Formats: sequence, structure tokens, C-alpha cells
Amino acid sequence: MLAIAGNPLGPVARGKRHVADLARDLGARPRHRPASAAFRLLGLDLRDRIALGARTQARVKVRNPELDPLRHGLVGGERMTERVAGDRVAAHSHQELELGLRCPITDRELALAKRDDSGTEPLARWSSRFVVARQRSREGSVPVCGRGGAQQVLVAIARTHHAHRTVTTPRCEARSPAVCDAGHMTQGPRVSLNDVTDAQRLALRRAARNGEYHLLLGAGASMDSTSHTGVSLPGSKKLIQQLCDAFDVPNEQGDLLWRIYDRAVEAAGESRVYSWFRERFWGVKHPYWMEYYARSPWATVWTLNVDDTFESAHTAVAKETSRQVQVLNWDDSFRQGRSLNVVHLHGVVDTEDPRKLVFSLSEYAVSAASRAAWPVNFHDSYGNSPFVILGARLRDEPDIESVVSRRHPTHAAPSFYVARTISRAMHADLTRWGLIPVEMTAEDFVLEWGELTGLDLEHDLGAELELGIRIGQQFTELKSTSSPVPAGHDFLGGDEPHWTDIQNGLAAELEWVTKATLDCNQIGRSLQKSTVIAYTGRRLTGRSTGLLQLGEHLRKASWRTFRFRHEGRIDVEALLAFAADGKALALLFDGAADIADDLDRLATEARLSGASVACVVVDDSARESNILGRISGSNLAHARVAGINGRLSRTDAARLVDTLERVGRLGILEGRPDPARLAHFKGHDLFDAMAQLENAPGFGRRVEHLVQELKDTQALRATLVASYASLVNRRLLVIDASRMIGINSDELVRRIQDDPRLASLVSTDGTDVRTRHRWLALQPTVERMGIDSAAEMLRNAVRSVSSRLNQKSLRERNPTALLVGSFMSHRNLNEAFPGADLDSWYTSLVDVFGSWSARYWEQRAILARRNSRSDANLLAKAESFSLRATELVADTYSFTTLGTVLLEKASRVPFDVHTYYERGLSAFERAASLDASSSNVVTWIAFLRYATKVLERISSDHSKGVGAPDLEDLWGTVRGDWRRTYAQLALLGTASDHVKRDLQKLRQDFESLPLPPDPDDGSSPDSAGG
Repeated sequence: MLAIAGNPLGPVARGKRHVADLARDLGARPRHRPASAAFRLLGLDLRDRIALGARTQARVKVRNPELDPLRHGLVGGERMTERVAGDRVAAHSHQELELGLRCPITDRELALAKRDDSGTEPLARWSSRFVVARQRSREGSVPVCGRGGAQQVLVAIARTHHAHRTVTTPRCEARSPAVCDAGHMTQGPRVSLNDVTDAQRLALRRAARNGEYHLLLGAGASMDSTSHTGVSLPGSKKLIQQLCDAFDVPNEQGDLLWRIYDRAVEAAGESRVYSWFRERFWGVKHPYWMEYYARSPWATVWTLNVDDTFESAHTAVAKETSRQVQVLNWDDSFRQGRSLNVVHLHGVVDTEDPRKLVFSLSEYAVSAASRAAWPVNFHDSYGNSPFVILGARLRDEPDIESVVSRRHPTHAAPSFYVARTISRAMHADLTRWGLIPVEMTAEDFVLEWGELTGLDLEHDLGAELELGIRIGQQFTELKSTSSPVPAGHDFLGGDEPHWTDIQNGLAAELEWVTKATLDCNQIGRSLQKSTVIAYTGRRLTGRSTGLLQLGEHLRKASWRTFRFRHEGRIDVEALLAFAADGKALALLFDGAADIADDLDRLATEARLSGASVACVVVDDSARESNILGRISGSNLAHARVAGINGRLSRTDAARLVDTLERVGRLGILEGRPDPARLAHFKGHDLFDAMAQLENAPGFGRRVEHLVQELKDTQALRATLVASYASLVNRRLLVIDASRMIGINSDELVRRIQDDPRLASLVSTDGTDVRTRHRWLALQPTVERMGIDSAAEMLRNAVRSVSSRLNQKSLRERNPTALLVGSFMSHRNLNEAFPGADLDSWYTSLVDVFGSWSARYWEQRAILARRNSRSDANLLAKAESFSLRATELVADTYSFTTLGTVLLEKASRVPFDVHTYYERGLSAFERAASLDASSSNVVTWIAFLRYATKVLERISSDHSKGVGAPDLEDLWGTVRGDWRRTYAQLALLGTASDHVKRDLQKLRQDFESLPLPPDPDDGSSPDSAGG
């Protein structure tokens, strides 16, 4: 409580500022803080996907520079003395938080160093006492001379004060008696941010610095903005009057804005009204405090306004390392790249051509019925992610209130509703809806927000923090601190590996991991400082576990180690900038074929800049060609992709036995002699051998019983979708899973948390949905639902998220696009739903994907081509489908598919072999020309495979004496093309065990063709370069 001459002032923010202003007028000076020693904060905490913060209240211990290499940007292991608890909120106000400079944290434990204000005489700034429960060193006594003599006045002293800052709300004494009573609100209970619990504060910090918070701006957020002519933006009443005057429409008492807008449109037309709005609401000058909001890292900014207040503020504070803003109208196509999306849910006037605005009731109805991507995405995000709602009168926004009132936030970080005044009834509603009501101006709240998050929003966050936010959106840093695991997690029982399992020594080091470790040790010696170490293997061979083991090895060797979370295209620029000052980065990728071209670019540019960026990749053997074809040999360690053994060696068996014995998990091998223990594993599949030890559910032995115990359809659907996502090795977001299942995202999270039966099969961290036992629940779930019903459910699931899919989302490779693309793969569908009518399945989705998705038509072409084995007439459909794909998107994939279809037709009677072979070869050549890589492995291996079938037909026709008279010439032509292609690919055989085996099989098929070559035809593939 502040007091002057015994007169209390309540906790109204403006009252505090009045006292601080008075103190400055009287010549008050804040207490000096000595300028901190010059040091460089290089720790970037990406485990929580954050970086250096700015917090002037924390005391920083600056260590001896000779002992702390972090201060000089050197990369070093994390010492015990550096493992501080993190940037926690102190439990009591008398406690002062002290942080040490250290390597930053990782995924779920927040710890940020501060960026101190080194000014010798910081100016005063208002500061609330509502927020952080810790000692404040910003209060000082000021002598005030009055009639009774000098008195001591306690005032709030803070860091800075903007001279242009003006009072935007009336002071308490200017309010009516109904509003103010000795400084306290009687209209409704004023909310103190002290009501936020310690757990919520910590979750808030993590979420805010991770960029997980969403910002929703209402009309109140633009009230202090001015138009480009310097006129203040009108409120609702003024806007009504201006519309009436501009378009000569009547205004009756009680008319709302939407009705006046509707009359204006009827009178003048949408185009004129839109131009009128654009003239007044675009190119605005923002209030200074909006820059603070623009500096805070948001997941998405949603606004109900047509103006560009936020965009203007962001432009004013943006730096080279900042995310770019992407302005989106409510009906724009979905996109989720590295830019900061600013979504105008009721329209935006950023273009000369009229956009669709949402003002009138009819426009609200059109927006609701359209199922446009962004309103749907707002619905799915709210409740699942934390929000700050700023200056929005929900009662006047029926579409927004319908979402907010029906959802209950499930995120550990609290959501806030901030308004200048909040009635008692509204306060009760907000509390019931799970929001924290905060009666405060937007200007004042942003200062509190800076205190809560520990971010100095009054200054630039700094390049390190900006880069950290960008990198943290895609990567999780692996650190020595343990990360939480789901309840009941059992790695040795078959559950997916977690970082904690590796830290606890539960994983045996298989031989391939030992070899990869030796490669890691050679980085910067016999291997380039920036290189890609790639291993591929079959499912269930320990790929993911081995990758984490390599991450632990690299972290102990002083590399900053990060794991990719499959969030779209790699932010190459941010990684290069972060590594530019000497940091050694190790990046782990569990599946990288989709982003192999980004890895190639990253390794190339890092090597040219002298940076140390090591990429360690594991993937499925079937995708090895995609990696080899898109990462140049000069960027691959030893210029090759190494393989993971499918069977355990004797060394593997011995290490497994030793590990299991150490932790007491030998199961049925307990008591058996060593030779019997070794024999159980040697030469066998890792997963099968482990499954026999304890009959644990993670190995599938009891998963069928768990599926049978599910009680309702929604639980079955959740299990089906999650298991299928695991089968195709794709990330399943909560917002995607909830829409696929048909429930709200917050409800899905609560179902998984509260239903023990469902929780025994799937888990969630609030962002992703994962299976506990990989894809092992898929088959029993499909069997229980029935193949046709399960396939139909998946079809509806794909349709439900289609609003988030378009060609741009495919290019961005965001999680939803990759997930649906893999869901719709013919190969995956055939494996998950054997015997299902997939042609009908694809046909039923033509209205969703037919007009834009080349991948959709490719899969239909592949299906028809495969089914043509029993009906050659289907090749006509396959050709049409593949041609449609090339018309929609002319790329390597579509032309490769077309080439395979045309060569398949060339190999089949009654199609003309000459015509279709020439067309097919042209399609393959076009595919190769569109591929940015030079090897084109996938394309040309497909050519060899289908050209062999063409040779088989020529051989058959020759033996039967049928076909064209120049059949032998065609034989020589095709054979020559085959040999030349093989010779080029054979050079890559040493770069990949999988490709080498494929080439060997293709050569065997080629050499086994019965028709002997023409005497002038040369020799075998060996002499042709093989």
C-alpha cells in the first residue's frame, strides 16, 4: 500500500503511477545500481524452446572468466556448479532469486539468465506490486515538504519511463462513487495477479518463452492508435456516427454497429465501404506500448480488428533475426511456417481489392458456415493453448464468445482476460470459463506481463533470444536434467524410449551405435566440422534409442545437443546464426527424408562459414534412397548412409544381457547360464527377443486385451488415429487428433488424463498425442472396429482436417500436411486396412483433394497401376490420374509416377511398346530435370525396375514371333538406356547398403532375361560401369 500523509491509495494501477509521477516531480531519484560487468550471455535454453531472457530483478553471479568458458562463447560441458535450479519465482517476497550464468536448459525446465540494464542511472517507471513474489529493490523513500513538515513517502522506483506516456484512464478520484471506494472497485472484484499460483507462474514462464501463448486482440487494443492522418481510431459509437454521415444511412437509438454497417453496404456497396475502412484503418500509428506486445514471442496473434496496429508495432521493433509477420484474413488458406501469423478473424483491409469482412449478422453467418481454415483453427487452438485476451468485448462477438464459453483451458499455463473494466457478472462468467480476469488497461498489463514472463519488453530482446525462440520452435535441447515421462512408462517393457531412459543407463549400446559413436569422435578430425551422419534400418531395430544414445555421447563431448520435433522446414538461417560465434551444435533427426534437402543446405552453408553443425540422422531403410538422393556425398560422413543390422550380433547379445542383469530385468532368462542367455538374443530380432522376456504390454502381448477394454467409440477412434500415426512415423497434434475424433481438443486432453483405459494406450503432453506401445494397438483396434468401418473412420478423419491442407502447407511440410500425406499413402493404407476397397476410399475424397492435390492423384494412379495386375484396363485410369498430378504440380514426384505408369503400359499387351516406352522415358527425364539433387536415385531406380519389365515384354514378343519388325532395335535401345542408367547409379552403391542391394537385385533380373543381346550390343552391366 502506498501512502502520502496518511491517505491510502488502493491498488488501482493509475494511483501507483500518480505517486511515482509525483515523486519524480519532487526530484526523487531511484537508487543507483552499479553497472554490471560487461559479459556476454551465450547460454540459450532450448529445452523449453527459449533463450536468454531479460529480467532486471534477478541478481546474476558473474563467474571468473577463466573458469567459465560460456562467457566467451566457448562450448563446454555443463559443470555441476552450473546446474542451477532455473529462473524460478521465489516462494516468498523476502527471497531474492539469484541465477548463475550457465548453459541453457532444455525441454520442460525453465532457467533463463537475465540481461541487466547497465545504465548508471536508470529512470523511473511504474511497477505493480501484484506480480512476482520476490524482493523488489525498486522502492525508495522521498522527503515531501508539507504543512506538517517533511514526511517520508514510499514510492515505486523502476527501470524506465517514457516521456510520451500519457494517462489513458481516469484516476480513481475522478470516477463515480459507484466505481471507486477508497481506491477499491465495488462494481466487480478487482483481480490481483497474486492469485496466480506458483505452479501457474512457472508454467506461464515456460509457455511464454517457448512461444506457446496466443494473443487475441479486441477493439480495446486499438483504442490508442491513430490513423495515418493523425486522427484517433474511433470507438463503436463514433464509428456508427461516421458511417451514418459518410453513407447517409439512418441511425436509431439502440442500433448496433453491425446494423449500421449492413445499411451502409446496402446503400453504397461492399467495395465503397471497404475502401472507406481501408482509408481510416490501414497504415495506422500504434501506441508505444503495443511494441512491448510485439516483442513478446507469440504462437499466433488473433485480432478482431481490421486495422494493422499490431503489424505496425512489430515492424517498428523487428530486427534481422525476428520472425516475419504474415497478415491473414479469416478466409485465407491455412499456412503454418516460420512466420508469425497475424490472423484477422473479422477481416482485414490490407489490400486494394476488397477482402471479405465480418461485421453484419449475415457475414457472421457466412463465416460460421464456410468452415474456413482460420476460424476452425482458432476453435481448435483455444482451450488447448494458453491465451491472453486483450480488450475484447466478448458479449459483442458471438462467434468468439461461443468458443471461449464452451471450452475450458487444459494447459498448465493460465489464460487471461484483460479489460479496462470488468463487471461482476462478467467476472463470474470468465472465472467459470477458466480465465483469469484482469481489470487493467492494455498499457498497464503489458508491464505486468513482462514481470510474469521475466522478459524485458521495453527493450529489444536481443539476437540471442530471437534466435533461441526460432530454434526452440523446432528443436528440444537434451540436457543433464531429467525430463518427465508418462506415468507407467516402462522402456524395458517395450515403451518408446525417453531421454530419461538413456540417462538412467537402461539402453544397451548396440554395435551400430558404437560405430556411430566413433564417427562422432572424428568430427573435426577426419570428418568435416559440419557433416551428416546417417543410419537407416528396419522398424524395431533400436533406431530411436540409438539416436538418443548418440545425443548423450555428443552432449558429454561438449556439443550443444538438440532433437528435432518435426515442425516443418528447418530454419537454416537461425541455426547458422546461432552457431556463428563458435557454438558446436549437434542436431538429432529421427526421420529426415522429408527434410533431407534442408539438411544438405545446412551442412553446406555451415561448412562454408566455418561453423560446427553435426546432424545425426536415423530413418527407415525404405526411405534411404530419398536421403541419398538429396544429401550430397560431400556432406555425408564417409560419403555414405550406413545400415543398422536387423539381427543381433554376439556383441549385441552380450551387452543386452549385461544391461538387463544390472537392472534386474532378465525375466525368463533369470537363472539360466550365460550361453543360454546369449543364444536367446544372438541372430534374433531385437523386439521379438525382448518381447519373450516378460510378456510386457509394450511388446504387444497384452495390447489386444487393453483394446478390448475400451468402452466407447471415441476412445477406439483415438487409439486408431494415434496408432496409425505411429505406424507411419508422423507427429499427431492434439488439435488434429481432436478434430479427427470429433471432440474438442480440451476434452480430448481430459479424456486421456482421466480415463485409465484410454491412458493405458495413448498419452498426451497437451500438444501431441502419442501411443504408449508404438503401433501395436492398430491391428486389434482395426479388428474390433472392422476393416471397412475403421477405413471409413480414417477417411472421415482426413476430411475433418482438410481445411488445414493446401499446396502451401505441403511445401512448408508442417505436421498436419505430413501426417495426412502419410495417412493417404497407398502403401500405408494397404498395410493398415488389408482388403479394404481403397479405390472407393480415394474416390470419396475427390471433392476435398481433387482440385489441388497432386499427391492425391499420384496415390490413385499408384493404386490403379498395382491393381492392373488383375485388370489391364485400370492402366487407362492410372495414366489419367498421373497426368492430372503433373498438371497440378509439375515436380519430380508427379513425373516419376507418370513414368512408372507409362512404362507399365509399355510392358503390357495390347499397348504399343514403342510409343509408351518413349513417353515413359521422357517423363523420367523430366522428373530428373526437376530434381534439385544431381543423383535422382529414387527416379532412376524406378526407371530401371520398370524398364526391366519392358525388356521382359520385348523378350516375350520376340520368342512368340509377334510385335513390330524392329523389335530387336527397340531391345537394343532399351537395353542401352538401362545399362547407362545402371552405370551412373552403380557409383552410388558404395554410399548405401540398401541401394547396393537394390541395384544387385535389379542387375540379376536384367541378366536373367532370356533373349540374348544383339551381337553389336556390347557387354554386361559390369563392363558398363557396374
